[in-house]
Amino acid sequence: MSEKTKPASDPKPAAEQKPIEAWRDALGTSKTLFVGLLAANGWAEGYECTQKEYEKAVESFLKKPVRPAKKGR
Repeated sequence: MSEKTKPASDPKPAAEQKPIEAWRDALGTSKTLFVGLLAANGWAEGYECTQKEYEKAVESFLKKPVRPAKKGR
């Protein structure tokens, strides 16, 4: 095999997955936002994702409207 030829089985390295708590600490997500993010996405503590997935979830959560509470409960 020549030096210019690479085997076809060399996949791109996968994005690093870490627990969401690690991304919260690394990116400085507030506790309030983090708890809302867990509830909105159905995530539990310890869920692992990539940084890109975490950032996309935060951005999506911040764009969602807040539903008003129902009166007369």
